[in-house]
Amino acid sequence: PIQIVQAVKTDTQTNDTGTSDCVDVSGLAITLTRAVASASGKVRIQAAITCSSSNGTHGPAFRINRDGTPIGIGAADGSRIQATITGGYGGAYANESFVIDFIDDSPGSSATVTYKIQSRMYSATLGYINRSNHDDNAGDYIYRTISTLTLTELAP
Repeated sequence: PIQIVQAVKTDTQTNDTGTSDCVDVSGLAITLTRAVASASGKVRIQAAITCSSSNGTHGPAFRINRDGTPIGIGAADGSRIQATITGGYGGAYANESFVIDFIDDSPGSSATVTYKIQSRMYSATLGYINRSNHDDNAGDYIYRTISTLTLTELAP
């Protein structure tokens, strides 16, 4: 690797996307100043996100965004929503862990590139980053966690 940079999110965030598109996960964005701005360069994107949902049926979805364009997402088909990763509901007192590991093999030749993680929830559902649905002092089973975004610039 040429360089490694990381963003760490320690606070919580509540996402209510309704029927709209994805929203940014605050704190999980990095503008990478590339050491080698080459069209043949690559960037490895690794993210570890913890999230819970207010809905027992629907969990969150996450995607990678590069300079305003979603990347590393599933194929388009009808009205299906394209995402990098999705998962289920972890329970009222649990956080689900989501891991992304993707190599962007076409970041372009720009000297800087911005990557961020975005989240989407099913309509009428809230998503909670770094906390459980029931976030209270009820016992020794309520956790607060962190989420990370790590970029590794790879040699061309």
